[in-house]
Amino acid sequence: MISVRNYIGGAFVGSDSGQVLEDLCPADGSVIAEIPRSGSRDVDAAAAAATAALRGPWSQSTVEERARLLESIADAIE
Repeated sequence: MISVRNYIGGAFVGSDSGQVLEDLCPADGSVIAEIPRSGSRDVDAAAAAATAALRGPWSQSTVEERARLLESIADAIE
């Protein structure tokens, strides 16, 4: 079984409530994964982290710089 976590502010975290949902296989009903049962606090934390990230170096870079960086990442994956 897979245990999924939220990715907020550069870290994998569970839900604020600590509750999880079970992701079930439609074929046999077995549990495939547990996922965080995220609520409004989790959404607020993710939105705040995204806003903070947007104000960082990425937003100050040019389109060309961003394209070069993304192309280098794609090249590294190949």
